[in-house]
Amino acid sequence: MVKATHGQDGFALTVVLIFVLAIGMGTALVLPRALRWQHAAIVQQETDCLLSDLRLLQQMTRTSSVYPVEETVDHEWNDAVPELEIREAEHAYMIWRKTHEQHLPTSSRLLRHAFPSMLTIRANIPGRIRFGRNGGTTNPTTIYIYYDGERADGKKIILDSVGRIRVEGIDEQKTP
Repeated sequence: MVKATHGQDGFALTVVLIFVLAIGMGTALVLPRALRWQHAAIVQQETDCLLSDLRLLQQMTRTSSVYPVEETVDHEWNDAVPELEIREAEHAYMIWRKTHEQHLPTSSRLLRHAFPSMLTIRANIPGRIRFGRNGGTTNPTTIYIYYDGERADGKKIILDSVGRIRVEGIDEQKTP
């Protein structure tokens, strides 16, 4: 014989609904924070990658001033200096080096690094970034790296005229 439990069916359904509601609210609270952590990790990884490439570029410049790539009288030292170019529209940056083929100057791409489309990497000075013989830049430059809509969580890489490269957080009040 089966006993009738009139009040228990509604109670079980209520418990299941409360459990599903609690899981949904927990997910709604944790998901935005998890996305910000993921975006912060991507910004940090791209900052480290660009920082490494800038230091490589700086070292290549110092080396090319000691051991010129093009050792002919027709070319100046500046022809062998590698340069970094940020292309926002392509979501990539590249390192170029001028070479000469049949006495005509051309640029050969040494490296291309693509970054996620929702990430912004831009410099405050347009054009290619190059280092001088001392490792400093002729135009001190700041490169901004941030996720779209999350600029305050971004990073900036500062290149100064004496060769120091440092990373800082973006200050919304001072950033153009």
